[in-house]
Amino acid sequence: MLLLNRVDGYDGLRLINNVFGTKERIAFSLGYTEKDLYSRWNDIISRKNGNPSIVSDAQVKEVIYGKDSLNLFRLPAPRHYKEDGGRHISGGLMPS
Repeated sequence: MLLLNRVDGYDGLRLINNVFGTKERIAFSLGYTEKDLYSRWNDIISRKNGNPSIVSDAQVKEVIYGKDSLNLFRLPAPRHYKEDGGRHISGGLMPS
């Protein structure tokens, strides 16, 4: 796992990479043992709607961009190789 606290050109954003790099990390993050991971995961994804909670306030709601201020170039999406057609928003990095 790699955590970058400063990314040049992206003030105030941090990146974390390879969070789910091993079965052990996935199981730990969900509070399961590695042995129970697959059966517990299958239980979760087989539920149609699960049991979602609706909250009025959460960290994910701290920064909200409206249509006039939306700019995807604010995201630290990497360009892995100079031959790439562009930046990869789903390149396995998570802004935090």
